[in-house]
Amino acid sequence: PVEEEREVPSSQILRYLSRAETLSDLRIQWAILTNGRLWRLYYQGAKSRLEEYLEIDLSRLLDVPDLSDLLTERNEDARVHWLRVFALMFGRASFVEVGENQCTFHLLALDEGRRWEERDARNLSDLVFGHLFPDLITALDTADPERPASRSRQYLQRLKDAALTLLYRLLFVLYAEDRDLLPVRDPRYDDYGLSPIRNEIAEDIDGQDTLSTTISRYYGRLRGLFRAIDKGEPSLGLPPYNGGLFDPKAAPLLERVDLPDAVFAPLLD
Repeated sequence: PVEEEREVPSSQILRYLSRAETLSDLRIQWAILTNGRLWRLYYQGAKSRLEEYLEIDLSRLLDVPDLSDLLTERNEDARVHWLRVFALMFGRASFVEVGENQCTFHLLALDEGRRWEERDARNLSDLVFGHLFPDLITALDTADPERPASRSRQYLQRLKDAALTLLYRLLFVLYAEDRDLLPVRDPRYDDYGLSPIRNEIAEDIDGQDTLSTTISRYYGRLRGLFRAIDKGEPSLGLPPYNGGLFDPKAAPLLERVDLPDAVFAPLLD
């Protein structure tokens, strides 16, 4: 009992779930952990039960004062939608086996999610390496003030490496911001991150706004963000991530080019 009192709630619920699975002859596969505000749904069959769970912040959906500071979507339709998701995912009916195959809603959703993930991964791979990567190389080559008249094999390799470096940087920041590994919830950072840049670009493109063919507004902001990530920026609550990926010396070509909005915005979008 003393050890259990000191145990982290997430570890404790997973231990309970494993015990319940055994005692129920594999019939109990799900567990709910909540403190009233945060609701988590754990699945015994997950590859990594400690990391793979569904979490919903109920206070954000209900817009509770002093608890909903992280709420970004204040659209009423969005709130109603997520309340329905909450009721669906944590409601009793979703845990009951139905149909000829005696399958629960959660298992059906997991199967559909895997199919969507496989399909999306294939589509994303085709998009990135079939269209984005060649267009990015062309854009960097066109914008490089030091490009030689005759492209040598060495220059083409540097061009390819620079394009890959930019892609990896974008992937890192996108992942880190989505997983809160960068201080996206810090008001000092939220105007300088990648999320506002991609949102502005999406609005420009959806609204068919004019994008400059000479001004590098978005690429300039992104390059500044990369430097801040590399060196750290205390005023933004940003620690240094000096692993080498964001080192300006890693890809000098990316430092000397300016990609105008008309070229860069569609690529980032």
